[in-house]
Amino acid sequence: MLAVELLVVLGLTLLNGFFAMSELAIVSSRRVRLEAMAEAGDAGAAMAAELARDPSRFFSAVQFGITLLGIISGAFGTATLGQKLSDYLSTIPALAAYAEPIAYSTVIVLLTFLSVVLGELVPKRIAIAYPEAVAARVAKPLALIGTAGRPVVAIFGISSALILSLLRVPETRDQTVTEEEVHTILEEGTES
Repeated sequence: MLAVELLVVLGLTLLNGFFAMSELAIVSSRRVRLEAMAEAGDAGAAMAAELARDPSRFFSAVQFGITLLGIISGAFGTATLGQKLSDYLSTIPALAAYAEPIAYSTVIVLLTFLSVVLGELVPKRIAIAYPEAVAARVAKPLALIGTAGRPVVAIFGISSALILSLLRVPETRDQTVTEEEVHTILEEGTES
């Protein structure tokens, strides 16, 4: 049973990584490249460009997935693995009195490490390295998840839009490129 419980925790962590990678890939992708890929026939790129145009719906779906998976992984991992480790440590006379706090603390530290490395850092580095390719591949599953969770996503989107309007934060930022930015881009391109 321990192997199954470890596989469940690993699976939940990797699913979290999927959401983290998806979020960063969509946000990091250059819309021009996605549109060029879409014109070349890549349906995933077209969906990714569409997701990037509606960030509130997209972010709500991703954050819901990340939060839900984190809670489930933490609760499941701590309850199952923490209990097993506690039972084992209780058999060691010198540790028996402290078996439970040692076990649960150890499991929390290990789950946190696993979650940060496999659930966040590695997937985000992949998304930064290949933003458009990743965005094109994850767009369809994200769109399906967003559609399936539409009521929850709508509540999150409406709530965040209300708070942002109270704070007077615009929904999108100005996409105008200044002359200075064009010069900087040309200089960076020339250097590379």
